[in-house]
Amino acid sequence: MNCPKCSSSDTKVVITRTKGDTVTRQRRCGQCGHQFRTEETRLSVKVATRRAGKVVAHA
Repeated sequence: MNCPKCSSSDTKVVITRTKGDTVTRQRRCGQCGHQFRTEETRLSVKVATRRAGKVVAHA
């Protein structure tokens, strides 16, 4: 993860919080000290295929 202020890749996670399917992380840049947050959300993708004219669903 690069710092949005100085573009340094020297960032560390300070706090991690989970709420439902979302993870929020507070990060600090080791170069300039800027603090910023990132959010990660789990995505569910469903795939369907056809076999012999019938739709077979996969999770």
